[in-house]
Amino acid sequence: MSAKYLGGYLGAKPNWSRSRQSGVWQLHERVIQVETAVKTVSVTAGETELDEIALIDPCIVLSVRPDKASWVVFYDSTAKALNDQSRPLTDDPLAANGVLLEIRVPSQQTIRTSPVPNFINRQPVPTGVFPMRVTNESVSDEVTVEVTYYPLIRFE
Repeated sequence: MSAKYLGGYLGAKPNWSRSRQSGVWQLHERVIQVETAVKTVSVTAGETELDEIALIDPCIVLSVRPDKASWVVFYDSTAKALNDQSRPLTDDPLAANGVLLEIRVPSQQTIRTSPVPNFINRQPVPTGVFPMRVTNESVSDEVTVEVTYYPLIRFE
């Protein structure tokens, strides 16, 4: 079974073709390549740090896994991330703040996104780097964030 999304398939989708010469049908499989990006942010316990993570732009994010208790927010541009920097956890982000995804976890766990958010870079000169704000809610001095995503454009 396959799930179709934006012209691609997550998993394998049967693809049959027939040879003109022999008339024989052949089965081909098309598999979507899922990518993983990992970023370790040095942030003192109880503090917040603005950093960035490199993803192939544009993409859809399938899951996020911080390794410790933390609040992680992804943005579409650095300017919008700076505007949103003083927002407390209890407030919802404004639409103009460019928040792509926001998660908070009490410990290490994988958050599967549903519906999957589209990440599109809105920097003045688009890059594959997305700003992220990490608030460390654990007792250690660093948080590692792992993002599993599917690139919507593949450069080969």
